[in-house]
Amino acid sequence: MKVRAALSLAVIVFLIGCKNSKKSAEKNDQQAANTEVAPAVAPSDDTEIAEEAEDQYNAPDSIALKAAQIDRHRPYITASMYFGMYRSACYGQCPVYNLDIDTAGRAVIEAKRFFDFEGFHETQLTPAQMQFIEDKALETGYFSFDHVYDANVTDLPSTLTILQTDSELQWVYDRLNAPKELRRFESEMDAFIRTLDWKPFDPKK
Repeated sequence: MKVRAALSLAVIVFLIGCKNSKKSAEKNDQQAANTEVAPAVAPSDDTEIAEEAEDQYNAPDSIALKAAQIDRHRPYITASMYFGMYRSACYGQCPVYNLDIDTAGRAVIEAKRFFDFEGFHETQLTPAQMQFIEDKALETGYFSFDHVYDANVTDLPSTLTILQTDSELQWVYDRLNAPKELRRFESEMDAFIRTLDWKPFDPKK
């Protein structure tokens, strides 16, 4: 009787041990599956394209950067504006003025520093003089220029020009790296402005 009881107990212990061992093995397999490291995969073409796109986005001449520059320098242009030219200051003797010419030919300039005179002046352009501005723009390819030519530098003056004709609207902010033809247009406009018959006036009246 004691022998039979002992054998029964041994069988029960054996079965329990087998069951526990099986559970333990299954648990270990599950843990191994959960912690299995994915095999290394070579980058796909899509990954390489994404990396190239990111590099282009961060490049100095990227489309995103240009768009941001355009938004930052975009001028307010009224429907009555024909031509505008605005030159900023520098640490040297750069001419500083704001010029506005409307579609009727009335020109107003605020000369601030290093111009032929200072203060507010006005004059009336003839149709031929207004056509001269448009002809020089076409001659130099003004309507084909980018909107912004700039760089992260200091002590450089900027020139903003705006020209709105019956068929075209263009504006260009130039501080650095502009085409020579744009600089020629700006220089010719500066010289042309100085030849006009300016008369002082009080803008408050």
